[in-house]
Amino acid sequence: MSRTIHCLNRIALSLILIFIVSMGVEAQRLGITAETDRSEMLVGERAAIDLVVRTADISGTRIIIPPDSLQQNFDLLSYQPVDTTELGDGLYELSARMVITAWDSCLLVVPKIRVVCAGEEAEAGPFVIKVNEPSVDISRPDSIADIKAPWQVKLKVGDILTLIIRHSLFYIFLALILLSLLFLLWRRYQKRKALRLPEVSPAYVPTAYEQSKIRLEHLDREAEHYSPKNFYTELLDVLRIYLVEVSDIPAMEMLPKELREAIDASFELETTALADVQTEANLAKYAKGEFAINRMRAAIVPVTDMLDHINTILIEREKAATLPQREKEAEV
Repeated sequence: MSRTIHCLNRIALSLILIFIVSMGVEAQRLGITAETDRSEMLVGERAAIDLVVRTADISGTRIIIPPDSLQQNFDLLSYQPVDTTELGDGLYELSARMVITAWDSCLLVVPKIRVVCAGEEAEAGPFVIKVNEPSVDISRPDSIADIKAPWQVKLKVGDILTLIIRHSLFYIFLALILLSLLFLLWRRYQKRKALRLPEVSPAYVPTAYEQSKIRLEHLDREAEHYSPKNFYTELLDVLRIYLVEVSDIPAMEMLPKELREAIDASFELETTALADVQTEANLAKYAKGEFAINRMRAAIVPVTDMLDHINTILIEREKAATLPQREKEAEV
């Protein structure tokens, strides 16, 4: 039993030693060293601090520079990475340089500079640099120059323009000028547009055929408001007016029979239906009773057919008249 306990103790001790050794080896993978190029300097001179960081994780490594609250006796002029070197076995060496200065004689103390990576931390420093005032040779006071007035730069026109162009207010002022010009141009355009006379498109004038169809539609719609005599007179006048406008027939001055003969002679159309409408018109003049509305509206159909036939004949004649001219133009 004692031998078993002794073996377990040895195993536990071995594991603890292995863990401690591995932690030490891992800790050695992060480190920082720093050196300064001088231990003393004069007021206003510069001192460089060279940093060397050893790490296994470049992206996760952060070098922590002393904050401004700790830079009481010196100013950090610059911090600049210098080089990165691969050491092997997953290790890298990063080098950087800090440049500091002091403006008063003192014992300058640069705080510790730390490096952090994945929860591990290493540090270097602090550094002590003695800052001395520059010595003045008072044995020769004539060599000491008097305090001179501040140097004044004489600016030329080009320098003044450069300073103006570089100022942000210049671009704001320029933008306001451009917007004002655009607004004035827009107002001028609107005024000219308002003064411009509107273009009046020519009114469409219906043809004689279209006007006749409109009158017939009106008669059909308003038939009950016409007396039989006035209805038939208006109906036949539609045909007469159309013939006067589209042909040489003096239809308004002709008797009913003369009108039928003129239509037959000019267009070679059957006029029997038109004769029936003319007969209805004569009956309406002397009839004492009332005409049925359907009977009056039925008289519109022959007149409409007559108009359609005459219009078709006129269109065909016009095409036949223009065909030779088109053939000549095609030959040319």
